[in-house]
Amino acid sequence: MKRRSVVAALILCLLITLLPPAAAAKFSDMPRDYSTEALQAAVDNGLLNGWDGKIFPDDPLTRAQMAAIVVRAFGATREASLTGFEDVSESDWFYLDMARAVHMKVIQGDGKRLMPNDPITRQQAFTILARALRLEEGTRADLAAFSDAWAVADWAVGSVAAMVKAGYVHGADGQLLPTANIRRKDFAVMMHNIFKKYVRESTVVTAVPQGSILVSAPGVTFRNVTIQGDLVLGDGVGSGDVVLDSVDVRGRLVVRGGGVNSIIIRGGSSVGTVVVSKVDGRVRVLVEGGADVEVIQIDDGRDDVIIQGDVEKVVVQASGVPVVLRGSADQVAVHGSEATVTVEGSVGTITTAETAQNTSIRVSESGSVNTVNASGYGTTVSGDGTVESVHASASNVRVSTVGTRVTAAPGTSGVTAGGKPVAPGQTVTVEEGGSSGGGGGGGGGGGTTVNLRGVSIQGSPRVGEKLTAVVSPSDANVTYQWQRAGTQTGAYVDIPNATGEEYTLTLDDANMWIRVRVRGKGSTTGTATSDATGPVRAAQLSWSQVSGADVDIGTVAFSQNELTLEAVTGTPIYLAIRAENVGSVPYSARCVITGDDVDEGAFAIEAVKAYTASGGGYTAAQSPQVSFDEGFVFDLSNFAAGQVRVVIVRLTPQKAGTYRINVFAAR
Repeated sequence: MKRRSVVAALILCLLITLLPPAAAAKFSDMPRDYSTEALQAAVDNGLLNGWDGKIFPDDPLTRAQMAAIVVRAFGATREASLTGFEDVSESDWFYLDMARAVHMKVIQGDGKRLMPNDPITRQQAFTILARALRLEEGTRADLAAFSDAWAVADWAVGSVAAMVKAGYVHGADGQLLPTANIRRKDFAVMMHNIFKKYVRESTVVTAVPQGSILVSAPGVTFRNVTIQGDLVLGDGVGSGDVVLDSVDVRGRLVVRGGGVNSIIIRGGSSVGTVVVSKVDGRVRVLVEGGADVEVIQIDDGRDDVIIQGDVEKVVVQASGVPVVLRGSADQVAVHGSEATVTVEGSVGTITTAETAQNTSIRVSESGSVNTVNASGYGTTVSGDGTVESVHASASNVRVSTVGTRVTAAPGTSGVTAGGKPVAPGQTVTVEEGGSSGGGGGGGGGGGTTVNLRGVSIQGSPRVGEKLTAVVSPSDANVTYQWQRAGTQTGAYVDIPNATGEEYTLTLDDANMWIRVRVRGKGSTTGTATSDATGPVRAAQLSWSQVSGADVDIGTVAFSQNELTLEAVTGTPIYLAIRAENVGSVPYSARCVITGDDVDEGAFAIEAVKAYTASGGGYTAAQSPQVSFDEGFVFDLSNFAAGQVRVVIVRLTPQKAGTYRINVFAAR
């Protein structure tokens, strides 16, 4: 029977049981198709294991199983606290895997639930892998080649686009199927698209296949090889060492593990981009012996990231990370806020972007910097080293390195050189003992200064709910700007007119992540950005195949599991679809059924009955009209806050086949 995929889903399965490595045994159900090679590789590398002589290539997976896959593939052992998540228990088989995945920052939950037993959608799976691989986010324009790009949720666009741009996701028949289930064999294919070799023990590697390589053990040396893809040093490297000796990395070197004596790039090695993303613990990247490294990008970390040797450029994307430079760099660009950059070698230019508020640049006695371009509010430059000049285009830039020429751009305020004010348009030189020479400017001010320490958000991320910004200390005088993004780590944009202490979530915020930025005013100095809350929820859908239009709704077991339906031409199939408005404002929800080969002639479809939950039971309601608009859709208008509605849909296939069905809300 020809397989057709009908997709419309809020949630999809991508997961797989990750068991210890098994011999490459023959399985009675091993398919002979596009997935055979990938399935065998997954078995050989411990990503997949069968039982009872079968590999179960078409079975779906859960979020907990996905966590186990990623954790074991990357060798993660450190655990986050799961206190506050109400749906996990220490007695669960997946507890440690979920704790490790949360520590890796690849699984986040909704603040209260991790949903370990839920199926996972393709777009959720792509997002988890993009986070693990530290891929740069893309845009919806990168998905233009796929006919169902519109079905990718806003929060997933960046990660799905990243996986597509990296060549790890190809889709099927011109579609991404973002809400469809991924079977075990499809997971194997995706992992095989990414990694061609797994290094799981200490060894010397002198030959590699074409493609990306994942290292999950310390004590590994690569020698005289060319890596055509990414070289990913997984969490399992821990605080151990990895050496690149005369290695040409044509992709990226991604550093998720390593210690203070760890990542050594030497000899004739050449690396275009090193991405440092170790969640916590100190890590060093040493470049020596004529090795060539163009860019070191620091994406994560809360402990020292040490760069030793000569590099062309260092980019600090992460907020709050301490960076130590012990060699030379032509350029250092800081984008994350609250970062600390300690210069013990020589740097040509350090630039703090507008987003890099409250950056601290410390130049040790042995260090030197030619120029600091301070566009980040609250940038400070201090230490006993040499800084030739600082150009302040932001306010509250403070410089105390002796001999530094400090120039304040027009429109700035609070710029100081050696503690003395620098008027806009003037240049002042910091002199010994804190005095300043040059065309300084007048006067200080009195009063008590309050230093802003941070801000947090109180409230539930649901449409209609009110969020409140809580600053520390409580007597800080600040301005507010609420922001949103499609993903937790995506690009945040200001929400128009959201400049108060409180912000009420609207339908525009559905599926988005929300944060607030505050800036001191008056006697309060500094800036702070909260952790993001989200994704903001509006409607929650679940569904079930039922026996007919007159089914007792009270007995239906609804879930978000993908349905596989064997369809006979002209024989009706009945689905019960349950929608709950989990927000606190009314709105109109749109439910969609769409997918591969689905057009207006694929089904005769009708909503035959509808119900509203009332008093512990269900009351009959008017059935919505079903139409076709890039899929079969029906609207739930005047959907009251907290209301639950159920719609019985009759699908009459016009062609026989096997159909995979989910449902999602497009709003």
